[in-house]
Amino acid sequence: MAGKRKPPRLREKQGCFVADIYKPDGTRTTISFGSAGQRTEGEIYAAFGKWLDLFNQHPHKALALKSPYEAIDAAINCSTILSVGDLFSKYVEWAGNYLLPLRDGRDCPERLQIRRLGRFLRPYADWRVPDFGPDELRRVQGAWPSFSVRPEPSEK
Repeated sequence: MAGKRKPPRLREKQGCFVADIYKPDGTRTTISFGSAGQRTEGEIYAAFGKWLDLFNQHPHKALALKSPYEAIDAAINCSTILSVGDLFSKYVEWAGNYLLPLRDGRDCPERLQIRRLGRFLRPYADWRVPDFGPDELRRVQGAWPSFSVRPEPSEK
């Protein structure tokens, strides 16, 4: 049984700041945060801290983009996702890469549910994400037969 892995540490290697990490699949990789000539050391360490938080919470998101700075910008700057339709498209894209088909080539049940969910979200596709609140979510859940929506607690 393998021991507990140490958390990634930022170190300088041949003029570049790098961190060795283990991916979710167990393979090891090196993430480069650039050289001190490109950014100040403070900016590099601050970016490493933000990226490490993102990696600990969502490793696939942190590793999906080419550079750690792009991952940080994508995680912090949500202005790229403007509507519920955009958000759903991003989710479908993620699911396509993450949820693999079954051995016999059929889609996994989760991907089928995501496709069905798209039909129920279609009326809200142009809505801004902040405007899609709990009431709209309850309507979608109520229209979707596989959701079991609990009734509101009644006052006694």
